Amino acid sequence: MIENISIIHFFSASLPYMTPTNRSYIELHFAVLLFGFTAILGEVISLHPILLTWWRVVLASAFFLFFPRIFRHLKSISKRHVRIFVGIGFLVALHWLTFYWSIKTSNASTTLVCLATTTFFTAFIEPAIMKQQVSRLQVGLGLLIIPGMVLIVNSTSDAYNIGIILGICSALLAATFGTLNKRWLGDHDTVTVTWIEMVAASVLLTFFLPFVVSADTIDELWPSLKDWIYLVVLALLCTNVAYLLALRALRHLSAY
Repeated sequence: MIENISIIHFFSASLPYMTPTNRSYIELHFAVLLFGFTAILGEVISLHPILLTWWRVVLASAFFLFFPRIFRHLKSISKRHVRIFVGIGFLVALHWLTFYWSIKTSNASTTLVCLATTTFFTAFIEPAIMKQQVSRLQVGLGLLIIPGMVLIVNSTSDAYNIGIILGICSALLAATFGTLNKRWLGDHDTVTVTWIEMVAASVLLTFFLPFVVSADTIDELWPSLKDWIYLVVLALLCTNVAYLLALRALRHLSAY
């Protein structure tokens, strides 16, 4: 299964006493590595940010159709929780949309620096959603990104301002949907939850398509051969596998 594509399973035979928490840390690092490539791919794919994000989630949703277990587990999820995961999927769509739009209006490195503020936002959002006390240590660690961000931002031109704002919005959305996944994931099957959220993201972004594609420009919807290759890598590895690993890690780690 896709959710078992993890570096952890390579080590499991030689590290039989690995704790679930340590396993989650390794899975999370592997997920972050894959997520990191999304910025590079977002910069080299020539599509409009809306089209890029739409193809990403549509392909990600389609890949999961090869796993019939989704429909078996879907029956065990209450309608209330399905609605919650759909809402989280909407947030994921907006996160990736602002992320790619930030890249297109600035560059990948500037966007990733802005995205690093996710840590700072999570230090406040997670306690609010999980009804916990704000940790001064977490806030302090989150603030460590600010000097680096100021240094990078001050060295950019005014033309990057929109990209910087979009990057910060993307970070805020990432902190929100990450915490909500932590709050509601529970014992639900991670493959099924990921599929629900990807389908929800696809539906929401479909409503945005008329803003960039019309009857006269319908050809722009279809990616080039080079973009197709990048999109498949983006959807399969940097979305499905990375997202699943991140969800699995949330079972034993905090959203922060």
